[in-house]
Amino acid sequence: MGIAVDWAEIRTPAGFVASNPTLVRGALIVGLTSATLLAAGTGVALASTGGGLLAALIAVTFASAPVAAERMLRGGLIALGLTLVVGGAIAKLAGAWRLPHRYLGGLVAITLLTVLSRVAFLHPSAFYPDYRVHALVQQTLNRGGLSAFLGQLFEVQYARSLGLQQIGGRWYPFPYPPGAYVLAEGVGRLFGMDALDSATVAAVTFGSLIPILTLGAGLALRLSPPTSAAGALYVAFHPLLVRRLALGYFPGLAGQFLDAVAILVLLSVVRRATRPGVQTAWLAGVLLTAFLVYTQSIANFGLLIAGLLIIELLRPSEGGRWASLRVAIAALVALGISGGLFYARYAPVFDNVRNHRAQPESVVLERLERLRENALATTAQAEADDLNDPYAGTSLNPLRGLQRLASRLWRFNGPFVLLLAFGGWLLGRQLHPSMRNLVVAWAAVALWISLLAAGLPSPNGFQHLKDLEFVTPLGALAMGLATESVYRRSRAAARMLLAAWLGFAGFALFGEWSQRLLHMADM
Repeated sequence: MGIAVDWAEIRTPAGFVASNPTLVRGALIVGLTSATLLAAGTGVALASTGGGLLAALIAVTFASAPVAAERMLRGGLIALGLTLVVGGAIAKLAGAWRLPHRYLGGLVAITLLTVLSRVAFLHPSAFYPDYRVHALVQQTLNRGGLSAFLGQLFEVQYARSLGLQQIGGRWYPFPYPPGAYVLAEGVGRLFGMDALDSATVAAVTFGSLIPILTLGAGLALRLSPPTSAAGALYVAFHPLLVRRLALGYFPGLAGQFLDAVAILVLLSVVRRATRPGVQTAWLAGVLLTAFLVYTQSIANFGLLIAGLLIIELLRPSEGGRWASLRVAIAALVALGISGGLFYARYAPVFDNVRNHRAQPESVVLERLERLRENALATTAQAEADDLNDPYAGTSLNPLRGLQRLASRLWRFNGPFVLLLAFGGWLLGRQLHPSMRNLVVAWAAVALWISLLAAGLPSPNGFQHLKDLEFVTPLGALAMGLATESVYRRSRAAARMLLAAWLGFAGFALFGEWSQRLLHMADM
Protein backbone atom coordinates (compact mmCIF):
# COMPACT_ATOMS: atom_id res chain seq x y z
CA MET A 1 0.00 0.00 0.00
CA GLY A 2 1.12 3.54 -0.68
CA ILE A 3 -0.18 7.02 -1.01
CA ALA A 4 0.48 9.75 -3.59
CA VAL A 5 -0.21 13.38 -2.73
CA ASP A 6 -0.82 15.70 -5.67
CA TRP A 7 -1.87 18.77 -3.70
CA ALA A 8 -1.77 19.94 -0.10
CA GLU A 9 -3.36 23.19 0.98
CA ILE A 10 -3.12 24.75 4.44
CA ARG A 11 -5.69 27.28 5.57
CA THR A 12 -6.17 29.15 8.81
CA PRO A 13 -8.79 31.74 9.76
CA ALA A 14 -6.14 33.61 11.78
CA GLY A 15 -4.02 34.22 8.67
CA PHE A 16 -0.26 33.95 8.25
CA VAL A 17 2.51 36.14 9.56
CA ALA A 18 5.06 37.04 6.91
CA SER A 19 8.60 35.87 7.65
CA ASN A 20 11.56 38.25 7.70
CA PRO A 21 12.92 37.02 4.32
CA THR A 22 9.49 37.62 2.79
CA LEU A 23 9.38 41.15 4.14
CA VAL A 24 12.88 41.78 2.77
CA ARG A 25 11.89 40.51 -0.68
CA GLY A 26 8.80 42.69 -0.68
CA ALA A 27 10.83 45.73 0.33
CA LEU A 28 13.41 45.00 -2.36
CA ILE A 29 10.78 44.72 -5.11
CA VAL A 30 9.08 47.97 -4.07
CA GLY A 31 12.44 49.70 -3.68
CA LEU A 32 13.75 48.51 -7.05
CA THR A 33 10.56 49.59 -8.75
CA SER A 34 10.60 53.07 -7.25
CA ALA A 35 14.34 53.52 -7.80
CA THR A 36 14.13 52.43 -11.44
CA LEU A 37 11.25 54.80 -12.15
CA LEU A 38 13.12 57.61 -10.43
CA ALA A 39 16.32 56.90 -12.39
CA ALA A 40 14.33 57.02 -15.63
CA GLY A 41 13.29 60.58 -14.86
CA THR A 42 9.66 60.06 -13.94
CA GLY A 43 9.94 62.29 -10.88
CA VAL A 44 9.60 61.60 -7.18
CA ALA A 45 5.81 61.75 -7.16
CA LEU A 46 5.31 59.16 -9.91
CA ALA A 47 8.08 56.90 -8.58
CA SER A 48 6.55 56.98 -5.09
CA THR A 49 3.07 56.37 -6.48
CA GLY A 50 4.27 53.37 -8.50
CA GLY A 51 6.04 51.88 -5.50
CA GLY A 52 3.06 52.52 -3.25
CA LEU A 53 0.61 50.88 -5.64
CA LEU A 54 2.88 47.85 -5.92
CA ALA A 55 3.21 47.62 -2.13
CA ALA A 56 -0.58 47.71 -1.82
CA LEU A 57 -0.94 44.98 -4.46
CA ILE A 58 1.58 42.78 -2.64
CA ALA A 59 -0.24 43.30 0.66
CA VAL A 60 -3.63 42.42 -0.86
CA THR A 61 -2.18 39.32 -2.53
CA PHE A 62 -0.64 38.12 0.74
CA ALA A 63 -3.88 38.74 2.59
CA SER A 64 -5.89 36.65 0.12
CA ALA A 65 -3.40 33.95 -0.94
CA PRO A 66 -0.23 33.95 1.19
CA VAL A 67 1.28 30.73 -0.20
CA ALA A 68 0.81 31.84 -3.80
CA ALA A 69 2.06 35.33 -2.96
CA GLU A 70 5.21 33.89 -1.41
CA ARG A 71 6.11 31.99 -4.59
CA MET A 72 5.29 34.92 -6.88
CA LEU A 73 7.30 37.27 -4.68
CA ARG A 74 10.33 34.97 -4.60
CA GLY A 75 10.37 34.31 -8.34
CA GLY A 76 9.22 37.81 -9.21
CA LEU A 77 12.14 39.45 -7.44
CA ILE A 78 14.61 37.36 -9.44
CA ALA A 79 12.78 37.99 -12.72
CA LEU A 80 12.63 41.72 -11.99
CA GLY A 81 16.34 41.87 -11.18
CA LEU A 82 17.34 39.94 -14.30
CA THR A 83 15.05 42.05 -16.48
CA LEU A 84 16.48 45.30 -15.14
CA VAL A 85 20.10 44.19 -15.56
CA VAL A 86 19.78 42.65 -19.03
CA GLY A 87 17.22 45.21 -20.16
CA GLY A 88 19.47 48.05 -19.04
CA ALA A 89 22.32 46.68 -21.14
CA ILE A 90 20.05 46.28 -24.17
CA ALA A 91 18.64 49.78 -23.72
CA LYS A 92 22.15 51.23 -23.60
CA LEU A 93 23.27 49.39 -26.74
CA ALA A 94 20.08 50.37 -28.56
CA GLY A 95 20.45 54.05 -27.64
CA ALA A 96 17.33 54.14 -25.48
CA TRP A 97 19.18 55.92 -22.65
CA ARG A 98 19.49 58.97 -24.91
CA LEU A 99 15.71 59.31 -25.24
CA PRO A 100 13.90 62.20 -23.55
CA HIS A 101 12.78 61.43 -20.00
CA ARG A 102 9.11 61.00 -20.89
CA TYR A 103 9.90 58.19 -23.35
CA LEU A 104 12.55 56.54 -21.20
CA GLY A 105 10.20 56.69 -18.23
CA GLY A 106 7.45 55.23 -20.39
CA LEU A 107 9.71 52.35 -21.44
CA VAL A 108 10.58 51.61 -17.80
CA ALA A 109 6.91 51.69 -16.81
CA ILE A 110 5.97 49.38 -19.70
CA THR A 111 8.75 46.96 -18.74
CA LEU A 112 7.73 46.90 -15.08
CA LEU A 113 4.10 46.28 -16.01
CA THR A 114 5.20 43.50 -18.37
CA VAL A 115 7.14 41.80 -15.56
CA LEU A 116 4.12 42.16 -13.26
CA SER A 117 1.77 40.63 -15.84
CA ARG A 118 4.09 37.65 -16.39
CA VAL A 119 4.73 37.11 -12.69
CA ALA A 120 1.04 36.23 -12.36
CA PHE A 121 1.89 32.93 -14.08
CA LEU A 122 4.17 32.05 -11.17
CA HIS A 123 1.02 31.42 -9.13
CA PRO A 124 1.35 27.80 -7.93
CA SER A 125 -2.15 26.99 -9.20
CA ALA A 126 -1.43 28.37 -12.68
CA PHE A 127 -0.36 25.15 -14.35
CA TYR A 128 0.11 23.71 -17.82
CA PRO A 129 1.73 20.29 -18.42
CA ASP A 130 4.50 21.60 -20.67
CA TYR A 131 6.16 23.40 -17.77
CA ARG A 132 6.36 20.12 -15.89
CA VAL A 133 7.75 18.39 -18.99
CA HIS A 134 10.46 21.02 -19.40
CA ALA A 135 11.27 20.80 -15.70
CA LEU A 136 11.79 17.04 -16.01
CA VAL A 137 14.10 17.58 -18.98
CA GLN A 138 15.91 20.23 -16.95
CA GLN A 139 16.39 17.79 -14.09
CA THR A 140 17.94 15.27 -16.49
CA LEU A 141 20.43 17.91 -17.63
CA ASN A 142 21.18 19.03 -14.06
CA ARG A 143 21.87 15.48 -12.86
CA GLY A 144 24.25 14.33 -15.57
CA GLY A 145 25.65 17.48 -17.09
CA LEU A 146 25.57 18.58 -20.71
CA SER A 147 27.78 15.83 -22.11
CA ALA A 148 25.70 13.01 -20.61
CA PHE A 149 22.49 14.80 -21.60
CA LEU A 150 23.56 14.98 -25.23
CA GLY A 151 24.52 11.32 -25.10
CA GLN A 152 20.95 10.34 -24.24
CA LEU A 153 19.21 13.17 -26.10
CA PHE A 154 17.21 10.93 -28.45
CA GLU A 155 15.88 8.85 -25.54
CA VAL A 156 14.89 12.06 -23.73
CA GLN A 157 13.10 13.32 -26.84
CA TYR A 158 11.06 10.13 -27.13
CA ALA A 159 10.32 10.01 -23.41
CA ARG A 160 9.16 13.66 -23.27
CA SER A 161 7.78 14.02 -26.84
CA LEU A 162 10.24 16.76 -27.74
CA GLY A 163 10.60 17.58 -31.42
CA LEU A 164 9.14 14.31 -32.68
CA GLN A 165 7.89 14.16 -36.26
CA GLN A 166 5.78 11.39 -37.76
CA ILE A 167 6.99 10.26 -41.18
CA GLY A 168 5.71 7.17 -42.95
CA GLY A 169 3.94 5.94 -39.82
CA ARG A 170 7.09 6.17 -37.69
CA TRP A 171 8.21 8.77 -35.17
CA TYR A 172 11.63 10.37 -35.57
CA PRO A 173 13.47 12.88 -33.35
CA PHE A 174 14.12 16.13 -35.16
CA PRO A 175 16.76 18.62 -33.96
CA TYR A 176 15.99 19.89 -30.47
CA PRO A 177 18.92 21.91 -29.09
CA PRO A 178 19.45 22.08 -25.32
CA GLY A 179 20.45 25.75 -25.20
CA ALA A 180 17.29 26.88 -23.44
CA TYR A 181 17.83 24.32 -20.69
CA VAL A 182 21.45 25.42 -20.29
CA LEU A 183 20.27 29.00 -19.78
CA ALA A 184 17.64 27.90 -17.25
CA GLU A 185 20.22 25.78 -15.45
CA GLY A 186 22.42 28.85 -15.10
CA VAL A 187 19.54 30.82 -13.58
CA GLY A 188 18.76 27.95 -11.21
CA ARG A 189 22.35 27.58 -10.03
CA LEU A 190 22.80 31.32 -9.59
CA PHE A 191 19.72 31.75 -7.41
CA GLY A 192 19.36 28.28 -5.88
CA MET A 193 16.07 27.33 -7.56
CA ASP A 194 14.74 23.95 -8.60
CA ALA A 195 14.19 23.03 -12.25
CA LEU A 196 10.55 24.11 -12.46
CA ASP A 197 11.11 27.49 -10.80
CA SER A 198 14.22 28.26 -12.85
CA ALA A 199 12.38 27.48 -16.11
CA THR A 200 9.39 29.64 -15.23
CA VAL A 201 11.49 32.56 -13.95
CA ALA A 202 13.66 32.42 -17.07
CA ALA A 203 10.52 32.39 -19.23
CA VAL A 204 9.10 35.41 -17.39
CA THR A 205 12.39 37.25 -17.89
CA PHE A 206 12.62 36.47 -21.61
CA GLY A 207 9.05 37.60 -22.16
CA SER A 208 9.55 40.80 -20.18
CA LEU A 209 12.53 41.88 -22.34
CA ILE A 210 10.65 41.86 -25.65
CA PRO A 211 9.27 45.43 -25.23
CA ILE A 212 12.79 46.85 -24.76
CA LEU A 213 14.01 44.98 -27.84
CA THR A 214 11.00 46.19 -29.82
CA LEU A 215 11.71 49.80 -28.92
CA GLY A 216 15.36 49.25 -29.87
CA ALA A 217 14.31 47.85 -33.25
CA GLY A 218 12.10 50.89 -33.80
CA LEU A 219 14.97 53.26 -33.10
CA ALA A 220 17.25 51.23 -35.39
CA LEU A 221 14.66 51.59 -38.16
CA ARG A 222 14.83 55.35 -37.61
CA LEU A 223 11.27 55.48 -36.34
CA SER A 224 10.39 58.27 -33.94
CA PRO A 225 10.57 57.79 -30.15
CA PRO A 226 6.74 57.99 -29.82
CA THR A 227 6.29 55.27 -32.45
CA SER A 228 8.95 53.04 -30.87
CA ALA A 229 7.49 53.52 -27.37
CA ALA A 230 3.98 52.78 -28.64
CA GLY A 231 5.32 49.64 -30.32
CA ALA A 232 6.80 48.54 -26.98
CA LEU A 233 3.39 49.03 -25.36
CA TYR A 234 1.56 47.09 -28.07
CA VAL A 235 3.96 44.13 -27.84
CA ALA A 236 4.10 44.07 -24.01
CA PHE A 237 0.67 42.51 -23.57
CA HIS A 238 0.23 40.95 -26.99
CA PRO A 239 -2.17 37.98 -26.62
CA LEU A 240 0.03 35.68 -28.71
CA LEU A 241 3.10 36.20 -26.52
CA VAL A 242 1.06 35.86 -23.34
CA ARG A 243 -0.38 32.60 -24.66
CA ARG A 244 3.07 31.18 -25.28
CA LEU A 245 3.95 31.77 -21.64
CA ALA A 246 0.61 30.37 -20.47
CA LEU A 247 1.21 27.18 -22.45
CA GLY A 248 4.69 26.71 -21.01
CA TYR A 249 6.38 27.22 -24.38
CA PHE A 250 9.71 27.79 -22.64
CA PRO A 251 12.26 27.02 -25.41
CA GLY A 252 10.21 29.15 -27.79
CA LEU A 253 10.26 32.11 -25.38
CA ALA A 254 14.04 31.84 -25.09
CA GLY A 255 14.30 31.55 -28.87
CA GLN A 256 12.07 34.55 -29.48
CA PHE A 257 14.19 36.68 -27.15
CA LEU A 258 17.39 35.72 -28.98
CA ASP A 259 15.69 36.21 -32.37
CA ALA A 260 14.80 39.76 -31.31
CA VAL A 261 18.39 40.38 -30.18
CA ALA A 262 19.66 39.08 -33.53
CA ILE A 263 17.22 41.35 -35.39
CA LEU A 264 18.56 44.33 -33.46
CA VAL A 265 22.14 43.46 -34.45
CA LEU A 266 21.08 42.68 -38.03
CA LEU A 267 19.53 46.15 -38.33
CA SER A 268 22.86 47.71 -37.38
CA VAL A 269 24.58 45.71 -40.14
CA VAL A 270 22.06 46.79 -42.77
CA ARG A 271 22.38 50.43 -41.66
CA ARG A 272 25.97 50.36 -42.97
CA ALA A 273 27.57 51.58 -39.75
CA THR A 274 31.23 52.55 -39.46
CA ARG A 275 32.48 49.10 -38.37
CA PRO A 276 30.62 46.60 -40.57
CA GLY A 277 33.12 43.80 -39.99
CA VAL A 278 32.79 43.94 -36.21
CA GLN A 279 29.01 44.11 -36.39
CA THR A 280 28.89 41.19 -38.82
CA ALA A 281 30.98 39.14 -36.37
CA TRP A 282 28.59 40.10 -33.56
CA LEU A 283 25.65 39.04 -35.71
CA ALA A 284 27.28 35.66 -36.37
CA GLY A 285 27.78 35.16 -32.64
CA VAL A 286 24.21 36.06 -31.73
CA LEU A 287 22.81 33.87 -34.51
CA LEU A 288 25.00 30.98 -33.35
CA THR A 289 23.56 31.32 -29.85
CA ALA A 290 20.02 31.50 -31.25
CA PHE A 291 20.55 28.40 -33.42
CA LEU A 292 21.80 26.44 -30.40
CA VAL A 293 18.76 27.48 -28.35
CA TYR A 294 15.88 27.25 -30.82
CA THR A 295 15.81 25.23 -34.03
CA GLN A 296 13.19 27.45 -35.64
CA SER A 297 15.62 30.37 -35.52
CA ILE A 298 17.36 28.68 -38.45
CA ALA A 299 14.12 28.67 -40.44
CA ASN A 300 13.24 32.21 -39.39
CA PHE A 301 16.51 33.77 -40.44
CA GLY A 302 16.93 31.47 -43.41
CA LEU A 303 13.62 32.70 -44.84
CA LEU A 304 14.34 36.32 -43.90
CA ILE A 305 17.81 36.38 -45.46
CA ALA A 306 16.74 34.51 -48.58
CA GLY A 307 13.88 36.96 -49.02
CA LEU A 308 16.20 39.93 -48.44
CA LEU A 309 18.68 38.71 -51.07
CA ILE A 310 15.91 38.20 -53.61
CA ILE A 311 14.38 41.62 -52.93
CA GLU A 312 17.78 43.34 -53.17
CA LEU A 313 18.35 41.55 -56.47
CA LEU A 314 15.02 42.72 -57.87
CA ARG A 315 14.86 46.16 -56.23
CA PRO A 316 18.39 47.10 -55.18
CA SER A 317 18.96 49.84 -52.62
CA GLU A 318 22.06 51.91 -52.07
CA GLY A 319 24.56 49.61 -50.35
CA GLY A 320 21.80 47.10 -49.64
CA ARG A 321 23.32 44.23 -51.63
CA TRP A 322 26.62 44.33 -49.77
CA ALA A 323 24.84 44.60 -46.44
CA SER A 324 22.59 41.65 -47.25
CA LEU A 325 25.64 39.63 -48.31
CA ARG A 326 27.32 40.37 -44.97
CA VAL A 327 24.18 39.22 -43.20
CA ALA A 328 24.11 36.03 -45.29
CA ILE A 329 27.78 35.33 -44.53
CA ALA A 330 27.18 35.77 -40.80
CA ALA A 331 24.24 33.36 -40.94
CA LEU A 332 26.21 30.77 -42.91
CA VAL A 333 29.08 30.93 -40.42
CA ALA A 334 26.66 30.53 -37.51
CA LEU A 335 24.89 27.65 -39.27
CA GLY A 336 28.16 25.85 -40.01
CA ILE A 337 29.45 26.14 -36.45
CA SER A 338 26.12 25.13 -34.92
CA GLY A 339 25.98 22.17 -37.29
CA GLY A 340 29.40 21.00 -36.15
CA LEU A 341 28.64 21.57 -32.47
CA PHE A 342 25.16 20.04 -32.38
CA TYR A 343 23.07 19.39 -35.49
CA ALA A 344 25.48 16.90 -37.11
CA ARG A 345 24.44 14.31 -34.52
CA TYR A 346 21.09 14.05 -36.34
CA ALA A 347 22.67 12.81 -39.59
CA PRO A 348 21.91 9.13 -38.70
CA VAL A 349 18.28 10.11 -38.00
CA PHE A 350 17.86 11.61 -41.46
CA ASP A 351 19.53 8.54 -42.94
CA ASN A 352 16.94 6.36 -41.18
CA VAL A 353 14.17 8.60 -42.51
CA ARG A 354 15.49 8.34 -46.05
CA ASN A 355 15.75 4.55 -45.85
CA HIS A 356 12.42 4.13 -43.97
CA ARG A 357 14.11 2.53 -40.96
CA ALA A 358 12.80 2.85 -37.43
CA GLN A 359 14.90 4.83 -34.99
CA PRO A 360 16.38 2.47 -32.35
CA GLU A 361 15.35 4.76 -29.48
CA SER A 362 11.70 4.58 -30.59
CA VAL A 363 11.24 1.61 -28.24
CA VAL A 364 11.03 4.24 -25.47
CA LEU A 365 7.94 5.69 -27.10
CA GLU A 366 6.41 2.28 -27.69
CA ARG A 367 6.87 1.40 -24.02
CA LEU A 368 5.25 4.66 -22.94
CA GLU A 369 2.32 4.08 -25.30
CA ARG A 370 1.71 0.66 -23.75
CA LEU A 371 1.73 2.21 -20.29
CA ARG A 372 -0.77 4.83 -21.40
CA GLU A 373 -3.06 2.19 -22.84
CA ASN A 374 -3.13 0.43 -19.48
CA ALA A 375 -3.68 3.64 -17.50
CA LEU A 376 -7.04 5.12 -16.66
CA ALA A 377 -8.49 7.34 -19.37
CA THR A 378 -8.11 11.03 -18.64
CA THR A 379 -11.07 13.38 -18.73
CA ALA A 380 -9.02 16.47 -19.48
CA GLN A 381 -9.64 18.06 -22.84
CA ALA A 382 -6.76 18.92 -25.13
CA GLU A 383 -5.82 22.52 -25.71
CA ALA A 384 -6.94 24.02 -28.98
CA ASP A 385 -3.31 24.18 -30.13
CA ASP A 386 -2.95 20.43 -29.56
CA LEU A 387 -5.94 19.37 -31.64
CA ASN A 388 -5.65 18.28 -35.26
CA ASP A 389 -4.56 21.16 -37.46
CA PRO A 390 -7.66 22.44 -39.32
CA TYR A 391 -5.44 23.76 -42.11
CA ALA A 392 -3.67 20.47 -42.80
CA GLY A 393 -4.36 18.61 -46.03
CA THR A 394 -3.02 15.89 -48.27
CA SER A 395 -2.71 18.06 -51.40
CA LEU A 396 -0.67 21.09 -52.43
CA ASN A 397 -2.92 24.09 -51.71
CA PRO A 398 -1.40 27.53 -50.97
CA LEU A 399 -4.87 28.82 -50.15
CA ARG A 400 -4.78 26.80 -46.91
CA GLY A 401 -1.63 28.67 -45.92
CA LEU A 402 -3.27 32.03 -46.53
CA GLN A 403 -6.34 30.95 -44.56
CA ARG A 404 -4.17 29.86 -41.64
CA LEU A 405 -2.31 33.18 -41.62
CA ALA A 406 -5.51 35.23 -41.80
CA SER A 407 -7.12 33.14 -39.05
CA ARG A 408 -4.20 33.59 -36.67
CA LEU A 409 -3.86 37.29 -37.39
CA TRP A 410 -7.51 37.78 -36.44
CA ARG A 411 -7.31 35.46 -33.44
CA PHE A 412 -4.47 37.33 -31.77
CA ASN A 413 -5.17 40.87 -33.00
CA GLY A 414 -8.94 40.99 -33.44
CA PRO A 415 -10.15 44.19 -35.12
CA PHE A 416 -6.72 45.73 -34.52
CA VAL A 417 -5.57 43.81 -37.58
CA LEU A 418 -6.86 46.86 -39.50
CA LEU A 419 -4.52 49.07 -37.47
CA LEU A 420 -1.73 46.62 -38.26
CA ALA A 421 -2.42 46.85 -42.00
CA PHE A 422 -2.55 50.65 -41.90
CA GLY A 423 0.73 50.79 -39.98
CA GLY A 424 2.39 48.42 -42.43
CA TRP A 425 1.42 50.70 -45.29
CA LEU A 426 2.86 53.69 -43.44
CA LEU A 427 6.10 51.78 -42.77
CA GLY A 428 6.49 51.07 -46.47
CA ARG A 429 6.17 54.76 -47.29
CA GLN A 430 8.40 56.10 -44.52
CA LEU A 431 11.46 53.84 -44.40
CA HIS A 432 14.72 54.17 -46.30
CA PRO A 433 14.81 51.75 -49.30
CA SER A 434 17.36 49.42 -47.67
CA MET A 435 15.33 49.28 -44.46
CA ARG A 436 12.12 48.90 -46.44
CA ASN A 437 13.55 45.84 -48.21
CA LEU A 438 14.53 44.34 -44.87
CA VAL A 439 11.12 45.02 -43.33
CA VAL A 440 9.35 43.40 -46.30
CA ALA A 441 11.58 40.33 -45.99
CA TRP A 442 10.99 40.26 -42.21
CA ALA A 443 7.21 40.49 -42.53
CA ALA A 444 7.17 37.89 -45.31
CA VAL A 445 8.57 35.23 -42.95
CA ALA A 446 5.08 34.76 -41.46
CA LEU A 447 3.64 34.30 -44.96
CA TRP A 448 6.27 31.79 -46.05
CA ILE A 449 5.94 29.73 -42.87
CA SER A 450 2.14 29.63 -43.27
CA LEU A 451 2.44 28.56 -46.91
CA LEU A 452 5.00 25.87 -46.06
CA ALA A 453 3.18 24.61 -42.97
CA ALA A 454 -0.38 24.56 -44.33
CA GLY A 455 0.02 24.83 -48.09
CA LEU A 456 2.18 21.70 -48.46
CA PRO A 457 0.74 18.20 -48.06
CA SER A 458 0.69 17.11 -44.42
CA PRO A 459 2.43 15.83 -42.44
CA ASN A 460 5.55 17.81 -43.30
CA GLY A 461 8.59 19.16 -41.48
CA PHE A 462 7.20 22.71 -41.42
CA GLN A 463 3.80 21.90 -39.95
CA HIS A 464 4.63 22.82 -36.35
CA LEU A 465 6.62 25.98 -37.07
CA LYS A 466 5.35 29.11 -35.32
CA ASP A 467 4.40 31.75 -37.85
CA LEU A 468 3.63 35.05 -36.09
CA GLU A 469 5.98 35.14 -33.08
CA PHE A 470 9.01 36.17 -35.14
CA VAL A 471 7.22 39.13 -36.74
CA THR A 472 5.20 40.26 -33.70
CA PRO A 473 7.68 43.04 -32.73
CA LEU A 474 7.52 44.38 -36.29
CA GLY A 475 3.74 44.26 -36.21
CA ALA A 476 3.72 46.14 -32.90
CA LEU A 477 5.91 48.87 -34.39
CA ALA A 478 3.54 49.14 -37.36
CA MET A 479 0.64 49.57 -34.94
CA GLY A 480 2.66 52.17 -33.04
CA LEU A 481 3.30 54.11 -36.25
CA ALA A 482 -0.39 54.02 -37.11
CA THR A 483 -1.26 55.25 -33.62
CA GLU A 484 1.19 58.14 -33.92
CA SER A 485 -0.44 59.07 -37.22
CA VAL A 486 -3.85 59.10 -35.51
CA TYR A 487 -2.38 61.14 -32.63
CA ARG A 488 -1.30 63.92 -34.99
CA ARG A 489 -4.93 64.28 -36.06
CA SER A 490 -6.67 63.64 -32.74
CA ARG A 491 -4.98 63.05 -29.40
CA ALA A 492 -8.22 61.81 -27.87
CA ALA A 493 -8.70 59.21 -30.63
CA ALA A 494 -5.13 57.93 -30.20
CA ARG A 495 -5.58 57.60 -26.46
CA MET A 496 -8.86 55.78 -26.96
CA LEU A 497 -7.10 53.45 -29.41
CA LEU A 498 -4.39 52.59 -26.90
CA ALA A 499 -6.98 52.14 -24.14
CA ALA A 500 -9.00 49.82 -26.37
CA TRP A 501 -5.90 47.71 -27.10
CA LEU A 502 -5.05 47.48 -23.42
CA GLY A 503 -8.61 46.35 -22.73
CA PHE A 504 -8.46 43.77 -25.55
CA ALA A 505 -5.05 42.46 -24.48
CA GLY A 506 -5.88 42.61 -20.77
CA PHE A 507 -9.01 40.56 -21.27
CA ALA A 508 -6.99 37.96 -23.21
CA LEU A 509 -4.29 37.92 -20.50
CA PHE A 510 -6.81 37.38 -17.72
CA GLY A 511 -8.48 34.64 -19.76
CA GLU A 512 -5.20 32.79 -20.33
CA TRP A 513 -4.27 33.07 -16.66
CA SER A 514 -7.66 32.06 -15.26
CA GLN A 515 -7.90 29.06 -17.61
CA ARG A 516 -4.64 27.70 -16.17
CA LEU A 517 -5.75 27.86 -12.52
CA LEU A 518 -6.26 24.49 -10.90
CA HIS A 519 -9.23 24.73 -8.54
CA MET A 520 -8.17 21.82 -6.39
CA ALA A 521 -10.77 22.45 -3.72
CA ASP A 522 -13.54 21.84 -6.28
CA MET A 523 -12.15 18.49 -7.45
